[in-house]
Amino acid sequence: MTTYTVPDDPNAATPGFRADEWQDDVPLPYRILFGEVRAIDGLDVNLVCVQATAIQYSDGHIDDGSVHEPPHVYLRDDALSTAQARDLAAALIEAADELDRLTSDS
Repeated sequence: MTTYTVPDDPNAATPGFRADEWQDDVPLPYRILFGEVRAIDGLDVNLVCVQATAIQYSDGHIDDGSVHEPPHVYLRDDALSTAQARDLAAALIEAADELDRLTSDS
């Protein structure tokens, strides 16, 4: 039976992401990575924001959805003006690009 350990610096996150606490789990300990919270000008960040998240295992790889869940872009929504909709579209593209960079490095 293989024993897995959390990396030496368990607080070090992938650049651009904030890491949650390590969770002891099978097949490997994991943590959730949170990307930047992107707000839309003129709207309450608690109502509308975009954020990338992913699950990272202690060996460094990102879950592709085969164990827990694949990387996601989370969105909270409200009625948007056309300018706000364009800002939201830009934030969604930035968050998707952020996850693409994260998964292409693993």
